[in-house]
Amino acid sequence: MPFQPDDIDIAIIQSLIKDGRKSFRQISREIKVSTPTVQARYERLVNVGLIKSVSPIIDNEMLEEKTQKLLENSRTKLGTTKITKNMVLKMNCDLCNGPIS
Repeated sequence: MPFQPDDIDIAIIQSLIKDGRKSFRQISREIKVSTPTVQARYERLVNVGLIKSVSPIIDNEMLEEKTQKLLENSRTKLGTTKITKNMVLKMNCDLCNGPIS
C-alpha cells in the first residue's frame, strides 16, 4: 500500500527543514502533538525512505580556502521539494524490487 504523508508528517518534515537539529520534544511542542508521536512518525518517515538523512548546511565563508576546496569535492547539491498532503510515496519491495500496492 502506498504511503501518503498526513498533516503531522508534513509538519515534522517542515520543522526539520527549518532546523534539522531540533529534538523530538521541540518539534512536538511546535506542532502540538506528543513527543512519542513525533518520534514514531519520524522513524516511519525514515523507514519508508522519505527522509534519507538530516544534513548540515555549511557556511563556506567560515572556512579557509583549502578546506572549502576539499568540501567542494564531496558536496551534494541541495534539492528543495515542496511537501504536500496529496503526495503519494512509491514503495518497492526490498527483496524483489517490485512495487508495493
